[in-house]
Amino acid sequence: MLTEANTCRTYVLPKLYAAGWNDDQISEQKSFTDGRIIVVGATARRGPQKRADYLLRYRLNLMLAVVEAKAAYKKSRDGLQQAKEYARILDLQFAYATNGHGIVEHDFLTGRETDLDTFPFPQDLERPLVWHWLQAPQTRECINRHATGTSPTMKKISQGPVMAIPFPSSLPLSQQRCFVAELDALQAKVDALKRLQAETAAELDALRPSIIDRAFKGAL
Repeated sequence: MLTEANTCRTYVLPKLYAAGWNDDQISEQKSFTDGRIIVVGATARRGPQKRADYLLRYRLNLMLAVVEAKAAYKKSRDGLQQAKEYARILDLQFAYATNGHGIVEHDFLTGRETDLDTFPFPQDLERPLVWHWLQAPQTRECINRHATGTSPTMKKISQGPVMAIPFPSSLPLSQQRCFVAELDALQAKVDALKRLQAETAAELDALRPSIIDRAFKGAL
């Protein structure tokens, strides 16, 4: 029977590698608290530290998710509450529980829980905030400044300048949620206005022949 440690080595870590995570992005058996201080009489000691099976980061200063693994004979979601607790403490958007076979994802931004067969790619977890950030005027100006080539639509930019683009990596999750939700709402309004504009233009195009015909007939 596989233990939790064997499950991690045999199934969980290979699944993370298969999804594109590398050793620089994976912290294994990572303690992130010092442990509660317990006072007994005149002495004090530290309680157990909180330790995540895996912490996933997009880059050194941008942590994204916590993974809690249980032994392969247990259910995939058995560690979900623990993973969610750790994610709340660390202010992370994603919490994952796995038994090495099935994976359960909890997204604190949407409140959704999803059963997965594989872990998401690193860039998939950062996408909502990154997408909006890449549309920001200051980010576009930075990209345009480093882009090369003569084509107005297919310019090139190397990895170095892309990785050096300023990014609000210290933005708390609560602010990320507000930031993304507000921009998504604004984008929805813009999309609705574009649809209305297109529908109005189509109606005007349909009316134009009859208006021209009436004008030539002096019926206007």
